[in-house]
Amino acid sequence: MRSFFTLLCSLLALTLLLGLGGCNRFTEGVPIPDDDDTTGDDDDSSGDDDTTGDDDTTGDDDDTSGDDDTTGDDDTTGDDDDSTDGNCIDDSYEDNDSVATAIAISPGSYTGMSICPQDDDYFSIALTAGDQVTVDITFNNEDGDIDARLLDASDTTLTSSTTVTDNEALGPYVADADGTYYIAVVLYSDGGDVPGNSYDLSISVTGGTGDDDDTAGDDDDDTTGDDDDTTGDDDDSTSSPDSDGDGVTDTIDNCPSIANANQSNADGDAQGDACDACPNSASGDTDADGVCDDVDVCTGNDSTGDTDSDGFCNDSDNCPNDSNPSQADSNGNGIGDACEAVAVCASDSFEPNDSIAGAAAISDGLHNNLSACLSDEDWYSVNLLNGDTITVDAVFQHSEGDIDMVLYDPAEAQIDYSLSVSNNESVGPYTSTVNGTYYIKVRLLGDNGTILGNPYSLDVDVTPAACPSGDSDGDGVCNDVDVCTGDDGSGDSDSDGYCDDTDNCPSDSNPSQADADGNGIGDACEPVALCASDSLEPNDSLAAAASIGDGSYSNLSACLGNEDWYSVELLTGDIITVDALFQHSEGDVDMVLYDPAEAAIDYSLSVSNNESVGPHTATVSGTYYIKVRLLNDNGTVTGNPYDLEVDVTLASCVTDSHESNNSLAAAGSISTGFTGALTSCSADEDWYSFELLVGDTVEVDAYFVDSEGDIDLYLYNEDQSILDSSVTTTDNEDVSYTVTASGTYYARVRLYGDGGQLNGNPYSLGLTVTDGDDGLEPNDSSSAALEIPGYRDEDLRVRTGDSDWYEVSLATDDILEIRLDFSDAEGDIDVYLYAPNSSNSGPGSTIASGTSTNNNEVISPRTATSTGLHYIEVRLYGDSGNHVGNVYDMEVIVARHSTNWTRDDYFEFNDNSGSAAALDSTEYWGQTANGANDSEDWYSVHLDSGETLSADLLFLDSNADLDLQLRGPDGTTVHDSSYTSSNNESVTHTANSSGTYYLRVYVYAANPQSTAATDYDMDIQVN
Repeated sequence: MRSFFTLLCSLLALTLLLGLGGCNRFTEGVPIPDDDDTTGDDDDSSGDDDTTGDDDTTGDDDDTSGDDDTTGDDDTTGDDDDSTDGNCIDDSYEDNDSVATAIAISPGSYTGMSICPQDDDYFSIALTAGDQVTVDITFNNEDGDIDARLLDASDTTLTSSTTVTDNEALGPYVADADGTYYIAVVLYSDGGDVPGNSYDLSISVTGGTGDDDDTAGDDDDDTTGDDDDTTGDDDDSTSSPDSDGDGVTDTIDNCPSIANANQSNADGDAQGDACDACPNSASGDTDADGVCDDVDVCTGNDSTGDTDSDGFCNDSDNCPNDSNPSQADSNGNGIGDACEAVAVCASDSFEPNDSIAGAAAISDGLHNNLSACLSDEDWYSVNLLNGDTITVDAVFQHSEGDIDMVLYDPAEAQIDYSLSVSNNESVGPYTSTVNGTYYIKVRLLGDNGTILGNPYSLDVDVTPAACPSGDSDGDGVCNDVDVCTGDDGSGDSDSDGYCDDTDNCPSDSNPSQADADGNGIGDACEPVALCASDSLEPNDSLAAAASIGDGSYSNLSACLGNEDWYSVELLTGDIITVDALFQHSEGDVDMVLYDPAEAAIDYSLSVSNNESVGPHTATVSGTYYIKVRLLNDNGTVTGNPYDLEVDVTLASCVTDSHESNNSLAAAGSISTGFTGALTSCSADEDWYSFELLVGDTVEVDAYFVDSEGDIDLYLYNEDQSILDSSVTTTDNEDVSYTVTASGTYYARVRLYGDGGQLNGNPYSLGLTVTDGDDGLEPNDSSSAALEIPGYRDEDLRVRTGDSDWYEVSLATDDILEIRLDFSDAEGDIDVYLYAPNSSNSGPGSTIASGTSTNNNEVISPRTATSTGLHYIEVRLYGDSGNHVGNVYDMEVIVARHSTNWTRDDYFEFNDNSGSAAALDSTEYWGQTANGANDSEDWYSVHLDSGETLSADLLFLDSNADLDLQLRGPDGTTVHDSSYTSSNNESVTHTANSSGTYYLRVYVYAANPQSTAATDYDMDIQVN
């Protein structure tokens, strides 16, 4: 669609001259390279200006009228120090950001200075002709690269220092005239943890005698090259030379080759601090070990020093590489304890038995291959009956370490011990007074041998108690406790008070001797059918609960004294109902439901068939439990068979904070980084929007667990065209795309299948944007400038330190106009027009510029005064928006003087389909057609299937009646045409196949009254 501005430009172009010449243009984009990948550039590497805290956010220091400080700064009108916590903090000399606001200083040293990004520091100093000035700036380059310049009163750079190392130095420089000179300190790049960098400033001035440029009226005394009548020097005397130019002659200079104006010499030796390797040690480095004597603990006796800094020199340190300030050497082998290799104390087969609670059970006999270790007691337990006698011997070599041994009774009271300092230890014999578990403790008190720990053996001797009352029936049970003394040689095996020979259940306690069926076999040992076990056993306790979920479970069995437990995982809002199906005549079954805190929340205790609990709505997420138990067994089988029906209704899908964002039109805005706590629900798509600039590369990642529901991810542009998609059936999805046009882009998330425990699936999004540049790059310098004879190009991008350069060929009297359209809020753009230089090999002087601080810039029509390539520079003055750089549209209008025409327009010769000139989607000015010599112009445009081409032909019918046709790839088929007899023609067509389409402009009828060629413009749009 033609805008009013386009029509205005067209009419302006038509009326500027009798005819308008043609122009070249750029039609292909190229890959956008990284700038230079060095610290301080703007290519997104370490140290660039695109991170939090830099000047790319709202409230930055764009140097506009008034301050733009954010909350927390010094709120002083005109300043721009943005000194909120985390931002750069200026020094007390601010504001001194320009020559006009420079702070006057005198020779001397100034410490604690601070410089901030885009906030230069200026200082002024008065000099007399012939004065020699030297400036030293001291700083740490890792925290930011600082450069320096010396300027005269006209702001001309006299000398500069721009290294990429610590510190910068200016001079010595000799003033040519009396006046005020300026020192500019500039932060070239910021590389530290905090914005800005600190520095110290030192200025020295050696008085001169005036100008020394060997011209009339100066002080050179007519001697070529110097100004003192002395060959080779310039001090008007015959004194000694000053090689380092620090104002101190070589004969008395303590550092004659290195500037040291203040002659500082901290240690008072023959060398000044500036050239002294050991400025604080008059004796220097006596032992030549690279460590000055004032800090060398081994001066004069060890050239290798004290490596481990423990106060002992390496040649006498028993651990030279490990700090050992006590020089401890426990075994006297010359190797200090700090670096002595240490073996590990061996472990034995009874470990771990380091406490009475973990005592290892042993019995009567010898136990070998045991090991006693320091701080690791060994405990053993022995079961004794009343009257048993125990003796324990620990066998070992005392030279390997001192071992002690203690014996404890069942109440854990000490009853015997052995604490000798010789080989072996022994406790007992001790006769037990009660039945129970007795304990033996073995411990190593000192480890003195050749190995760690001490090996030992333990010999345990237990003598059973005698039978004082005798054993009349020889059954091994003393008469005083034998209930069957004299009448049963086997005794009472089951201890139920009935001797085995008369017991109806001799092996099973049956003190009542019950025998319900009178068959002589007691009920306690009557063969009974076993209760059947089911497939979910063992699940006899809450801790052993069988995990189940929504569904049916058959062929289960409830048994007396054997509860069945089941666990079900529920989320808040889930509803559970459980039915136990059984026949009550086979046994009474009950059922209880428990919450995650193991509290009963529902139960069913009827005395009829079946039980049911629920429906219950879960109030918290977690594990819920179901207990089924058989209270009595009345049927024909042991136990009671049952089925379990579990019905879990999942909670509704939980919406997230970005709802309702169910369509592109309702998309929720997100920013770069991580966005969590999102939920994808069935039949409820999620859409998200984000703004991108041309050249940006965007990546969107969706993080989720696919088993909970399969999520797909899509990336769209504003036209709802899919740019990328990710539709795997695994965890997570990701899409990416490098954008070719600035605008709003969209991510679409949909739940393809819901297969998990939840309704819907939780997910998170990650949005990563890598800043790029436009398709005309690289055109970052005048040598890489793009030739653009005259047209409009949209969606271009300029970045800090990365100007866009264009060139246009003009002849004398041609007219050029430039318009830039952009939003200043996203970054202030300036435009400059340069004349050709004298050799026509690059830009010369600036002939026009647009440098306002408002939206858009214009360079009004300029008439060329010379022939050659003129240069256009588009520069980002300040980056203040939400994106790196700013985008702009550019119109370059060229009106060629009729005397400069070499052909009727730039696109000639394009008189048939075979020579058609290729066009892009943009606007073109200054094409020409005439009925006599050039009745047809042909243009080609490539279309992909589905793309729509719209073309507007703009002209004055009073010169000639032009017509327009849009033809297909064959060059013959006419898809649309416009044959009016008035100003302008328009055609449009949507391609049903990809290919090259043609526009034919031709003169239908020339006006015989008009002698002018017919000039026209074209507006080409492809959507």
